[in-house]
This record gives sequence, structure tokens and C-alpha cells, in this order.
Amino acid sequence: MKLMVLDKNKKLGCDNSKWSFKDVFKKLKEEVNELGEAIEEGDKDHIAEEVLDVVQVCIAILFKLFMNGINIEDAVHKHNKKLTDRFWKPKAVIKITVNRK
Repeated sequence: MKLMVLDKNKKLGCDNSKWSFKDVFKKLKEEVNELGEAIEEGDKDHIAEEVLDVVQVCIAILFKLFMNGINIEDAVHKHNKKLTDRFWKPKAVIKITVNRK
């Protein structure tokens, strides 16, 4: 399973490399609202489509952090430690790697 880090869309005139964190956050809120609408509908296929849109935007934020010098692997370890310190038990693990073209 692979999700893409999106770059440019000439047809839409979008260049994700030029988006600020505020721009990406605005897009995230838009996608979360669409996810809420899909959940209200109860259509699982639509929910899957919209939750993947939310994940896609979150990936954009992670990649932007990576490009700004944040070690995502260290951040994930810190996040997981925070959760286990709060007594959460993992049910599964999703591995994320960054492979630049």
C-alpha cells in the first residue's frame, strides 16, 4: 500500500511545495468536513474515500515537516511513547517510509 506525496497539478494550478502550513491546514479542515458528511450519509465507500483524503493532507503536512528538517521517525517514536505512557495498547502497526524520487 502506497500513498503519494503530491507535488503539482497543472490542470488545477496547484503547487503543494508553495503551500504554507496554514494553507495545508485549511485544506485539512475542508477534507475533515467532507469526511463528516460521508459519515452522516453512512456510505462506507464514501467514508473510505474521504478518510484517505484526510490522510493524504496529513501526509502533506508530514512531508512539509520532513523538508523543514524534522526527523519524522523520531517524531513517531516520541508520539508512540506518549501514547504508551498514557496506557494505550497497540492493536496494529502502520509503517511509514519516505522515498523521494
